[in-house]
Amino acid sequence: MPAPIYNQGDIYFCDPDPKVEDTVGVELKGDHVWVIVSINRVHRGNAVVGVPLSRHLNKAGGHLTQIPVYAINYAPGEDKLNRVGLTDQIRVLDKGRLRRKIGTLLPAGLSAVFQGMDALFGRTVITAPVKAPAAKTADQSAKPAPAQAAQPPAPAPSSPAPAAAAPNPKAPPPGTTPGNA
Repeated sequence: MPAPIYNQGDIYFCDPDPKVEDTVGVELKGDHVWVIVSINRVHRGNAVVGVPLSRHLNKAGGHLTQIPVYAINYAPGEDKLNRVGLTDQIRVLDKGRLRRKIGTLLPAGLSAVFQGMDALFGRTVITAPVKAPAAKTADQSAKPAPAQAAQPPAPAPSSPAPAAAAPNPKAPPPGTTPGNA
């Protein structure tokens, strides 16, 4: 049986520290739903990077982003719940601890998690809207594009020559010192 492939956006139940009893404060303890945020080519050995998803919507705000149910493709039989990406709890997970896949985040849900991570790390990301390429007409696809002559590079702007200084009427003539003029 081939090893499972873990993809960005996959959602699994995972208990990252089943035998650790020293969690403190807001650190997660126990079994939670996690989304994989790393991409396949950077998964080192048995590691993936994940963000936990909470069902407690009151946690949403700031960098903790709400992910609506329509942005999650749940597996059949799973409870369809809105989630909150706990982006401040991002961590490395061992693939061996990923128990059961319960769904996949759709692009809008994954984007919400990344926006929360950007807010957490103080990044301002400006994304230009993606435009579909223009469709070619039958006439355009049949004719090769006309060759354009190479244009020489534009000359660099030259800085103006420094203006000559106006003579100072109180200055001594050239070649003399102020005391012997």
